[in-house]
Amino acid sequence: MRRATVRKGFYWLSCSLMLISLLTFYLEAITVLFRLTGHGQSLLLFWGFFTAGVIGCTSIMVIINGMLQAPVAHANPPLRAALVIFWLLLALFCYLLYHSINENSPPPLRPGETITI
Repeated sequence: MRRATVRKGFYWLSCSLMLISLLTFYLEAITVLFRLTGHGQSLLLFWGFFTAGVIGCTSIMVIINGMLQAPVAHANPPLRAALVIFWLLLALFCYLLYHSINENSPPPLRPGETITI
């Protein structure tokens, strides 16, 4: 196993996960920050998810390639930092997903109530 290759793959996988998290949970803030229109927001969402998918798939291939290669005798870089960053970003994504599902929503309408717009 070539640890340097595996470490780079985990860093790229972490970047992909961070991009997905930003687009999923902070799209409105990014739209306001860059003053995007509705069309610009949809383009950002499409190209962001597409890029994150490409980066994620490529990084998985890099990780598998690094695991299948013969080890280098003189180089043995640590993998702990890359794995910790990846697991922290994954935990952050799960935390944000849980809180976005369970956020306080207005109570449902009772029979006979209407919404005035």
